[in-house]
Amino acid sequence: MDTGNLVLGFGKDQTKDPLWQSFDHPTDTLLPGMMISLNKRTDQQRRLTSWAAVDDPKPGKFSLGIDLQLPAGVVVWKENTGPYWRSAVYNLTGHESKSIAFKNPSATFLVLSFNVEFDDHTDEVYFTYGVSDSSVKLRSVLNPNGLFVLLLWQDDSKTWSELGDWTGECVRENALTCGRNREGFSKLELLKMPEHAVVLENKKSGKGHAKNFFKKRWAVIAIAIVSATTGLLAAIFGYLLWKRISRNEDNGSAGSGKDGTELPLSGLKSILAATNNFSEANKLGEGGFGPVYKGILPENEEVAIKRLSKKSGQGHEEFMNELKLIAKLQHTNLVRLLGCCNEEEEMILIYEYMPHRSLDKLLFDPYEKIKLDWGKRFRIIDGVAQGVLYIHKYSRLRIIHRDLKASNILLDGEMNPKISDFGMARIFGMNQTEANTDKIVGTYGYMSPEYALLGNFSEKSDVFSFGVLILEIVSGKRNSSFHRFDPTLTLAGWAWELWKEGRGMEVIDESVREACDTHEALRCIHVGFLCVQEAPADRPTMSSVISMLQGNEAASLPPSKEPAFSSAHRNSIAIAASPQTSPIFSNNYVITISSEVRR
Repeated sequence: MDTGNLVLGFGKDQTKDPLWQSFDHPTDTLLPGMMISLNKRTDQQRRLTSWAAVDDPKPGKFSLGIDLQLPAGVVVWKENTGPYWRSAVYNLTGHESKSIAFKNPSATFLVLSFNVEFDDHTDEVYFTYGVSDSSVKLRSVLNPNGLFVLLLWQDDSKTWSELGDWTGECVRENALTCGRNREGFSKLELLKMPEHAVVLENKKSGKGHAKNFFKKRWAVIAIAIVSATTGLLAAIFGYLLWKRISRNEDNGSAGSGKDGTELPLSGLKSILAATNNFSEANKLGEGGFGPVYKGILPENEEVAIKRLSKKSGQGHEEFMNELKLIAKLQHTNLVRLLGCCNEEEEMILIYEYMPHRSLDKLLFDPYEKIKLDWGKRFRIIDGVAQGVLYIHKYSRLRIIHRDLKASNILLDGEMNPKISDFGMARIFGMNQTEANTDKIVGTYGYMSPEYALLGNFSEKSDVFSFGVLILEIVSGKRNSSFHRFDPTLTLAGWAWELWKEGRGMEVIDESVREACDTHEALRCIHVGFLCVQEAPADRPTMSSVISMLQGNEAASLPPSKEPAFSSAHRNSIAIAASPQTSPIFSNNYVITISSEVRR
């Protein structure tokens, strides 16, 4: 567009309802017509981010946006410091025009008329500006030093020249002289005092001036101390009252500490001591949230400590989601959360220690899988099913996990399974059956078709993931490994071809094939097929899954249709599930911030 906006859309009028536009994704530059915004309902923001240096475009230390805690204006934040600069206060009624004189390279003054717009009357608060003279080409840049500067395009030299910054300046009306006449200064418009400022005025003059001034100053200080003390006591009382009410409301079952009443907070020093300063020797593994370390608490209790990685796509939202959910869940097949730490920019979760780590570490290792005989495998399948049924139906919160997979199933000393990693889980209302998200999270290969393609998820999405997990446990084969040989083939498709030919026994892992309970193993394969049906309505509920797993006769199971993503579906569905063709999927995790619409 003539504005500099790159727009993607349909038809002749692509700007009417664009699919994508660059103005929604600012970097360090704000062009006239672009917006800096904050959605008060969703907290989504459009911010500027400075470059690290003039010739280095990676993100720098400064960002510019809108802060609802401050009156109308824009704010520059400095990394790890907080607010660094704020603009003038703009008119909340809508529009405000201001003329600014800037000195151009030819040493003359250029007067520009700006139309500044700041709207606070809708869900989205935004700031934008325009120029009355369309022939003037301007851009505002948040530079690496944190200054919000204005640049003018010079047609003759084909360069951008810096006119000044948005902070403004004080200009003398008259030259400085040694005369006794009072020197005049121009009025500085839109000036406001900083937040929490105290103005001291003394109208008296003469000998008593200093004395009165200090009397007032100490009076103000005394009032401030009394006010602060009163406020602090009120805050402490309110906090204690809130804790008591919360404890009574939860009735001792909402916490996740050992006593089930409150989640303990651990200090960073104790965690560093427990993990030997996060040493590699203590590292158990790494997931999408970050690395997991073995720790030993002072009472010699072994724990698993999950630390948010700096490189992780997950962050505060997933951290709080996991705290909120696991702290309220109590089931033998769900991992227990023992404590947490949120100190010095560290986000850490402390779990019960699982000696055998995650299921994938044993199941897909040719040497370790011998520890998993058929009895242990069936107990794992049944235990995971019980855990999923609990979060779907019997827990205090109705939860969709959205990332069931072998690496999120932990094994204790007796090989009992524990479902972990609720960072991407979602809570459903009691009468809610499905929800929709415009950004997909999870792991490819375990996602149901309606979720991978349309963003629709429900209990049946977890059922699909559980079906893939059953087939992995029975076969000892990793679902994603089939993409190495054929991008359109899946574990379910491979098993289905053998099943149709009456060769179901060949699906069973060779290491347990001879000694397994044949009817039980074939029943598990059949249930796995039912869980990975393409249509959600064709998949059973988790309560039906458990009933079918505990049955005796394979003939009692309903017939299965061809699984989703199988060899006969090598079209758009299979392509959507392939990591080579979908930019939103990765080999392990796809983690985004989701915007959901509940039905």
